[in-house]
Amino acid sequence: MWKKISAAVMASLMACLLAACGEPSTDNGKAEGVSQDETDTSRSIVTNLEKIDMSKWMYHTGDNVYYQTGISYCERPADASYETLAVFVPGDYFSGTDNGDGTYTCEVNPDAEVNGYTAKTAPVVMPIDTPGYSAQAALTDYMSLTEYTEAGFVYAHAGCRGRDAGAPAGVTDIKAAIRYLRYTDDIMPGDAEKIFVFGMSGGGAQSALVGATGDSELYDPYLEQIGAVQGVSDTVYGSMDWCPITNLDSADEAYEWMMGITRNGLSDDEQAISDVLAASFADYINQAGIKDENGNVLTLEESEDGIFQAGSYYDYIVGVIEESLNNFLSDTEFPYDSSASGGKDGGLGGMGGRGENGDFARPDREGGFEGFDGQDDQKGDGREFRDMNEV
Repeated sequence: MWKKISAAVMASLMACLLAACGEPSTDNGKAEGVSQDETDTSRSIVTNLEKIDMSKWMYHTGDNVYYQTGISYCERPADASYETLAVFVPGDYFSGTDNGDGTYTCEVNPDAEVNGYTAKTAPVVMPIDTPGYSAQAALTDYMSLTEYTEAGFVYAHAGCRGRDAGAPAGVTDIKAAIRYLRYTDDIMPGDAEKIFVFGMSGGGAQSALVGATGDSELYDPYLEQIGAVQGVSDTVYGSMDWCPITNLDSADEAYEWMMGITRNGLSDDEQAISDVLAASFADYINQAGIKDENGNVLTLEESEDGIFQAGSYYDYIVGVIEESLNNFLSDTEFPYDSSASGGKDGGLGGMGGRGENGDFARPDREGGFEGFDGQDDQKGDGREFRDMNEV
């Protein structure tokens, strides 16, 4: 269900973006081999990586999809068990010849169309499924992705390191994979200038970072360290992010302000810490200058019940939640089956449900107290703050 929803939303988003930007240029400045100048002569491609072997494609007859897994996208992987690429191509975009050993030699079929796209214009979509900034396992076998391939998309899945490798390992790996896709653009279906990344939660955060930091020099040392292709861009055309966890510097405070009043069973010391964190979130909000759609600054005020559960920011958040709830009630057929909501853990939207101690928390929040860090530095999200060269 999650794949179907994300594929449908992505199709709508890309239709809008591609229509708004007009037809793609007839000259994408594709590379023609290692160390040759691009159309933009300000950069040249430098890499020892081989391009995708066009004689090693596998074919899934039922789905009409050509695919390859285990493609190296960097020369010096820090963890080769993760840092490989899998690509799934709508079958019509290729003309394939059976090699007799289960593999196919493929050439791009420039005339075929799938859902209005051709091999030249098809968008490339990349998932970033890294909840809590975890690693994304590399695909080693076929996965049915017809929600995407039947929509005409080329689906590229890049395994990447996670929080245990420190920051910015995950984003670095995704950027390296994007560079590799551009490096191979001249022989592959899909428009490497129309790459879209997408994710939810920690994956949404990393997707947002990939979208916001295209070609940022801050990543150059990390990309060079793993031997990413040099001289090509790692920008993306679009980034679609559900509930991205990007504000980890204030996440503990926000969690206790929002969720602290829903739990019970804390010790006196834990409750004191929770209360201080909740009050600190009010200080953060009142200094942040956050505005609503009408330009009004939103603030929090002290309240008789709870901690700073009043003020324009409080009213605004309550309004957003009530609107979301009403949308859910109007859009949902009852009796409601939470397991069909598309998430991993059930509950509303699949990423929630009531946790321990009466807390509406994700189960992996270990009881909900100090939702993102923890005094023992053992919770996953906080480990993301470590530099990958210091792990």
